[in-house]
Amino acid sequence: MLTPEYLWSAADVVVNTYDEMNNWAIRDMAERIMTAELYGDKLPGTARYRAWMMNQSGMHYEDMSKKLAEITKKAEPDIMKLFIEAGLTSVANDYAPFGMDPYDITKDKVATQILESVYKKTKGELHNYTRTTLDQSNKLFVDVLDKAFYEVSTGMRSYNEVIQEAIETVSKEGCTVKYPSGHVDKQEVAVRRGLMTGVNQAAAELCLHNCEVLGTDYVIVDAHEGARYSETDKIANHLGWQGGVYKIHGVGTYSNEKKDIISKIIKFLHKIGIHVKNDTIPNLEEETGYPSNPLGLCGYNCRHCISPFLPQYEKAEYKNIKVDQEKSKREYDLMQKQRAKERSIRDTRRELIGLDVAIENCKDEETKFNLQMNYDKIAKKLERQTDAYNKFCDENNLTRDYNRMQTAKFDRDQAYKATRGAKRYDAVDVQEHKVQHLKGDNRNIVNTRVVNSKNYTEKFDGVGSNKKVDNIIKNRTLDILDERNGTNLESVSYMDIRTGKEIVYNNTTDLEFGVKLTEDEKRYISNYDGNLIAIHNHPQSSRPSYGDIITMQDQKNVEKIIVAAHNGKVYIISNIDRTVNLETMYEKEITFYKKNGFDIALAKKKALDAIYEKGVFEYEER
Repeated sequence: MLTPEYLWSAADVVVNTYDEMNNWAIRDMAERIMTAELYGDKLPGTARYRAWMMNQSGMHYEDMSKKLAEITKKAEPDIMKLFIEAGLTSVANDYAPFGMDPYDITKDKVATQILESVYKKTKGELHNYTRTTLDQSNKLFVDVLDKAFYEVSTGMRSYNEVIQEAIETVSKEGCTVKYPSGHVDKQEVAVRRGLMTGVNQAAAELCLHNCEVLGTDYVIVDAHEGARYSETDKIANHLGWQGGVYKIHGVGTYSNEKKDIISKIIKFLHKIGIHVKNDTIPNLEEETGYPSNPLGLCGYNCRHCISPFLPQYEKAEYKNIKVDQEKSKREYDLMQKQRAKERSIRDTRRELIGLDVAIENCKDEETKFNLQMNYDKIAKKLERQTDAYNKFCDENNLTRDYNRMQTAKFDRDQAYKATRGAKRYDAVDVQEHKVQHLKGDNRNIVNTRVVNSKNYTEKFDGVGSNKKVDNIIKNRTLDILDERNGTNLESVSYMDIRTGKEIVYNNTTDLEFGVKLTEDEKRYISNYDGNLIAIHNHPQSSRPSYGDIITMQDQKNVEKIIVAAHNGKVYIISNIDRTVNLETMYEKEITFYKKNGFDIALAKKKALDAIYEKGVFEYEER
């Protein structure tokens, strides 16, 4: 028997080795894409393009074949080691409940044959899967470049646009494998599934051999929370059959296997037609699908395993193990969400690898600039994904699996570049904030005549749940304005919109025209049970920035934001539509205005104007 934890991490080393292939392919395709001069007077005719493409495609296929052979050779010793260690561990675990010493599997002919057979089968399957990667990768490379050439040559899109899309596509797709059924999976998924299934099946076959050695026809299935479940398929419902005792051949009873007086009485009752509850031991294959049904025990991605069961040695903890089914379903659903977040982080890291290669090899300055802008945007996305992953794990008491977020070649240098990119993205957002201020009176002195007037008090009518809360919010706003008078610094307060209770106040930043919440503050806001209103000042009296709006959309329990301008104006945003992808909308608008001759700062300002006009939120200026 192998534990779920053992099976979960057993394949990590080999998966990481094959992941080198994935990232090598992304880099190679990105480099070749950037050599395609599909712009200006360098745009080739169809015949010249086809000749170039066939040459590049052939070289990519040949180089990738060599790389695959190198990776396969590198992985083989680790795969063999994996099976040997799994065999030793499995046999030791099978014998442990009975206080017996395990036999030496290297001297047991049957055990050796089992390990060798499953090892060769698994290695062959991996070889077949990964060979399809060559064709899949080459097809991807040709398809993205054919699309790019067609769209540029027909005038449908610019070189800059098609290159951005081509790099994004190859980075997100990476290496895939194609099964005989036609189903396509990411290479890492196929390798991990193949290895985990192979190792588990080897352990199961060793268990059946151990049962023969121990003289039993019974096994017990382990149980763990987070088991797969199905409402429609008995075999696929791992939650239903886990933890049970089963007979390998036919159906059995506990009473037939014991010699004590109670068992004799039960056997007598059976003979006269009286059924005794919990005495029957069902058949292994009928209940779990092992070994014939790949949806069941020891099938695809299954982390359940079996171990020998001897009724005469039974202990309570080894009989019909029970778990809380509702809790287990919740654990399974949470685990699926966690795995999805980890996959998204890996995909984003690969996208950054592809963009980095594209930037290094780009000859067109405008395209290089836009690739860098996109890199910074994706780097910021990675930062947000990582923050969201950590928050999700904290909220649900889950252990972070950092190995599942890693991708080969995303080393310290790549991580450093990504961190710098995210900071540049933040800095551009602050610069946008400053550009907006140019339309104001360019002064950071608070207009005390206005903010101390009765008219200013009336600007807060209806911002809270009642008059009392309105007044609390107004007074906190005045405190912020008084504190930041004559500076370009900002402070922010988050208050309960029903009671006026302040839950977070941040005035510690020395960042001009911005405020940065701590991770603890973000977590507290997110976990707060109630709707909030966020208040902060704008020293140069501009309306809410893109950063303000996107932050509000991300903070699900923020009902309103108030921006208190130093000139006495009050801006309010409420009822934001959180189903709209504001980030994509904003980037598209920027691209549009840049194509029409605007520099980046003005393009961002025009893009923000467009967002205000689209009605994604309600906006008031008081």
